[in-house]
Amino acid sequence: MFDRLLLLQTGKPLYFGELGRSASTLIDYFTGSGARTLTEGDNTAEWLLEVTASTELKPTNDWGDIWRTSPEAEALKCETFMMENVQLPLLICRLGPDAIVRGDLPDVPGLLAGADLSVFEDGLLYWLGEIAPSGHLFPVVLTCVIFQGLFNGLSFWMLDHTVQGLTSSIFSCFLLTIIFNTVDQQIIPRFIENREIFEARERQSKTYSWPVFVAANMAVELTWKSLTAVPVFVSW
Repeated sequence: MFDRLLLLQTGKPLYFGELGRSASTLIDYFTGSGARTLTEGDNTAEWLLEVTASTELKPTNDWGDIWRTSPEAEALKCETFMMENVQLPLLICRLGPDAIVRGDLPDVPGLLAGADLSVFEDGLLYWLGEIAPSGHLFPVVLTCVIFQGLFNGLSFWMLDHTVQGLTSSIFSCFLLTIIFNTVDQQIIPRFIENREIFEARERQSKTYSWPVFVAANMAVELTWKSLTAVPVFVSW
């Protein structure tokens, strides 16, 4: 009915972990700690209550102390620590349950560690796009916005120095800002996609930290927007 068991006695944990097939993991733990062997025909639940209630095993010690000093408890602490600190790699468990105490954990990457890699990856994602037929997203976007700027400029060509001409000039500037407003709205879904990749890959492997990820995305956005704004303004 269940795969894991938390066994308590007077509020103290005696065992917490996997049961195993036919409670084999549970039985191996208690028999390996000094309990009597489960004989054929014994009920596992009754046998467990019997051995944990017995005081013949190590009179100066109890099952609670045995559990606290067991390798299974140390492995559980390691697993709990990993769940609370998901940015640390699984290397902790590979180094052993005592790696946290010994201080054998790898150093946390600095603030600028991996910045060049993050900027390169984000820039590459902008250059290569799935929606572009040629496989290059940036040239397609650049062509579209240049065409819109050129169409806007030709539509309001040679305006008179009148109130109507001033109104048309202001309206032309308004239309030009709408172009970049539409482009900027595409930042959010792309950033969310990059964030999901970061949380699943770079954050788990500690390649670089989240401030580096955010700063790299901002740097790439400023670069591409600057490269786009200059030709659009010239064509307008």
